[in-house]
Amino acid sequence: MISINNKQYIIGLGTGRCGSKSLAYLLNHQGNVSFYHEMQDDYCIRHTGDKILPWYPDYRKATLKVKSLRLISGSIVGDIAPYYLNYVYFMIDKLKNVKFIVMERDKESVVKSYIAKTPLKNHWCSYDSDCWQSDRYRKDKWDKAYPNIDYAKSKAEAIGIYWDIYKLRINAYKKEFPDKFLVINVYDLNSRETQNKIFDYIGLETHNRVYMNVHENAILNKPK
Repeated sequence: MISINNKQYIIGLGTGRCGSKSLAYLLNHQGNVSFYHEMQDDYCIRHTGDKILPWYPDYRKATLKVKSLRLISGSIVGDIAPYYLNYVYFMIDKLKNVKFIVMERDKESVVKSYIAKTPLKNHWCSYDSDCWQSDRYRKDKWDKAYPNIDYAKSKAEAIGIYWDIYKLRINAYKKEFPDKFLVINVYDLNSRETQNKIFDYIGLETHNRVYMNVHENAILNKPK
C-alpha cells in the first residue's frame, strides 16, 4: 500500500467553464492516477453536508477534503474544482507533496459560457444586492463557492470581475511557488506536447502515459 506521505497530490484550479472536466478525464485515464472533478460523494469520505468549499474559507470542510484525498488509491491522486483557489496555502501546509494545475480560458469566453450555463442563477452576488435582485434568480448550493461582487451592475460584469480576481491570485501564487504551479490553456489540452508537459509535471512514468483527444467539454469540440 502506498503511504500517504509518498503520494503525489494534484489540485486542479480554474474559474469554471474552462475545461476542468476535460483535464480530470485525461488524468483519470492514466496509469496509477486517480483524479476527480469536484470530488463527488461516491469517492469521498462520508460526512454530513455538501462537499463544496466556500469562497470565504471554511477550514473544517477543507480538512475533510484533505482526508478524502488521502484515502484515494493510486500514487498520483487529485481533484479539480474552482473553489480550491482560496485554500492553496492550506493544501500546501497539509499535504506533503502537492502541486497545482490551472486550467485557463479567455475572459470573454468564460463569461459567455457561464451566462449560458446559469440562466436562472447568479453565484457572484449576495441575495440582498441590486445585482442579484435585478432578475429572478434562484438560490443555489454553489453560490457560496464564489465571491460576492455586489458592486457589479450586472451578472456578466460580476463574472468578468471574478475572472480578473482569479487571474490575479493565480499569478501571485505562481510568483510565490513557481515549482508548484502549471498553467494550461484549455485549447492546448489535446496537443501531445501539452499532455507530455502535464505528465512530466506530475511525475507520470512514460509507460503509464495514455495520449488522447479529450471531448468532455464542448470547448474542445469547437475551433478557437
